[in-house]
Amino acid sequence: MNKKRLIRLLILHVVFLAVLGCGLSAKSDYQKALQENLNAYADAFLDFAGAMQDVEINANTLNDEVWVTDVKTKLDAIQSAGNALGSIEDVPEEYVVIDDLMKLIKLETTELVNNFNQGLDSEDIGMIETAVGNMDAVQGYLDQAADQIEALK
Repeated sequence: MNKKRLIRLLILHVVFLAVLGCGLSAKSDYQKALQENLNAYADAFLDFAGAMQDVEINANTLNDEVWVTDVKTKLDAIQSAGNALGSIEDVPEEYVVIDDLMKLIKLETTELVNNFNQGLDSEDIGMIETAVGNMDAVQGYLDQAADQIEALK
């Protein structure tokens, strides 16, 4: 598991929220929902990162039922937060592109969680590596969303 990618995702989240909070008060309901959902998403990833910290995923790790159960619980939280992020209603017209990116994050998060869970269930490190690729895609969507938010200023 590449912890740098998780940390980068979380750092981008902080930057994204700072940009979001600047000068966009006209659409406060949407912004508030987006900010709350981004916070929940970041919190879920932080919790997941804690479970992954200093863990080398190998056959021994994948056979540790306590660890696997803990990781699956954290993946469920990521899935729930991703679902909320991609399900905000009453999207203001100027936020449609950003909301579309949130929907892509929701879809990619589903793939990430499915791939990681499949890797855990089948003890397939390759599937876990595929999930890391899904994290990269989420990072790309967050980068694009941050650019879109910046363009609204």
